[in-house]
Amino acid sequence: MYRIRKDLNPDHGTPLEHSVEGDEIYVGGSGRNKHASEKLYTGKGTVGKVTVVVIKDRAIGQIVVDEVRPTDKNLLQGFVTNYSTAGAEVYTDEALVYQEIPREHETVNHSVGEWIDEAVHTNDVKSSWALLKRAYHGVYHLMSPKHLHY
Repeated sequence: MYRIRKDLNPDHGTPLEHSVEGDEIYVGGSGRNKHASEKLYTGKGTVGKVTVVVIKDRAIGQIVVDEVRPTDKNLLQGFVTNYSTAGAEVYTDEALVYQEIPREHETVNHSVGEWIDEAVHTNDVKSSWALLKRAYHGVYHLMSPKHLHY
């Protein structure tokens, strides 16, 4: 199945040139469900999880997804700028890591309950995450960081 997925994936070297949405998700189980020797934390949070970032071209529906380690401003902004053209409009949430993207950039402020402001939203990307989460919880139950990039 790995070979089939690899052959079906588009060339990630082609930058997206239309309006793009960007977001990140942290993949990994809850610390309270891990064996004592594997616990890095208890409860929720990003410690011990793998960051996966995605941008999606609204016009053609193409997405580019990658695992990012470590999670920092330079890597996330670099991902968005590498896979979008200079003329692309970028829509993200209000996270600090996206604030200085060298593109036309607009945000929605999820912390105050703003999910959409006319054309500014990240709903298409959020639906991609919803599919990933359903697969994670319903089918796979464990996505090893070793194989997550597949």
